[in-house]
Amino acid sequence: MKNNKFAKVISLITFFLLAFFYEWYVKAWAINEISAIIRVDIFIIYPVILILTFVTFFLFKKVRTTKNKLFSTILFILFWIMFAGMFKFNILANMKGYDVDGNLIELEHTNFEIKKKQLIGSWLDTSESKLHFTLFKDGTARSDNMETLLYRKWRMEGNNLILTEESVGNGNTSIGDYEYEIVLLNDKALSLKNGKSIERYVKKGNQ
Repeated sequence: MKNNKFAKVISLITFFLLAFFYEWYVKAWAINEISAIIRVDIFIIYPVILILTFVTFFLFKKVRTTKNKLFSTILFILFWIMFAGMFKFNILANMKGYDVDGNLIELEHTNFEIKKKQLIGSWLDTSESKLHFTLFKDGTARSDNMETLLYRKWRMEGNNLILTEESVGNGNTSIGDYEYEIVLLNDKALSLKNGKSIERYVKKGNQ
């Protein structure tokens, strides 16, 4: 009986580690695809849980009673689901290519020049801060209602918007480039990921 319990523990740990590294590798590979549309959650997490459920059930075939076998399987499933949630909200949420809820960012496949063209124009901040700005065709930028934070230039690098910002205050001036990941972009709306927050804008004239 002790050997059976030990075997179950070792098996659970083994499958746990294999599932972790497999999912991490696939998701790490997927986020390098800027135009990735397939949701890795659906095609990776759930199939893995299903496979592990069957494997675990048959792994415990030496357990004498079906009741204990079912209990062990259910316990393992709950353990995996808990881990998947922790992985999604605590790790993926901080990774490039994922939003603050750990969901894979989905962007339509559009070429670089089309994205640049869509960015040109005046964007209105939908939050209470009202940090509006305008991006011009020549690569210059303007802050529309900010006195201490001035946008000077902009450019795109891959799927990121780079803004050159000048901070003015207390007699000191500093200039730096700040990178924002484009979560959503079309002719009417723009969403930028800044750290763990999402900044949402609508194009002037479409509000």
